[in-house]
Amino acid sequence: MSKLHDLFNPVVSELIWALDGGAGNFTQRIVAQVHQALFDDKLHTGDFLGTETDLAMVFDVSRSTARSALRELEAMGIVQIKVGAKGGASIADLNAERFIDTLAVLNQLVHLSQSELLLTRQAIEGMSAELAAANATPEDMDRLAGLLLEGGSGSCQEIPEAVALASHNRVLLAQLMALRGAGRPEGEEGMAPTLNEQHRSLVALIEAGDGPGARALMLEHLSQAHGGRGPAAEARGNLREEEFAAFAG
Repeated sequence: MSKLHDLFNPVVSELIWALDGGAGNFTQRIVAQVHQALFDDKLHTGDFLGTETDLAMVFDVSRSTARSALRELEAMGIVQIKVGAKGGASIADLNAERFIDTLAVLNQLVHLSQSELLLTRQAIEGMSAELAAANATPEDMDRLAGLLLEGGSGSCQEIPEAVALASHNRVLLAQLMALRGAGRPEGEEGMAPTLNEQHRSLVALIEAGDGPGARALMLEHLSQAHGGRGPAAEARGNLREEEFAAFAG
């Protein structure tokens, strides 16, 4: 409890002059303080936050407000709550699948245009290819070789993810996997023979440790699939000004 008192501040005193200082506002302040403690590296996976009663005392709020904050943090995947005599809230273990699912849903909700999808894939897959050339292990190369032997459209779709896995960058891999539901840029359909040949060249560049070459080939492939058009200007134009301002914050 003393650690929590040192880590967090009561929320009521901070909102004493707030015009809308209701329980909902208190809840958001609690959530914000937990976020900040995580960003400040003061909270880590497995750290025990306490029970509803504990948090109500620390933040000087009602149990219902503490419960509301914990439910919101749980919905975000930040805390896990154990019920019972020895229950309470702890900082949750990393759940990669939940993180990827959340990103995929957000991608769907913002209705990515073809230009936005291509730009995002260029950034992710280009960097993944370059990092894979530097970081790929023998196991990674065996996985890529196996996909090349399989051939067909199915393996062609799996190779970008295998390259991202070989980059050993979890953020790139998660972002790429989250884009699966958004589809693939127009122009890739029916390109299986060309894709197979390009992927063979790509894997050879990765095996040779040629990062710039692997990145350039990946970007060339994506550009060809999109008809060689430069999407940079289109990506901004596909959002209305007010939508772009709201999305960008």
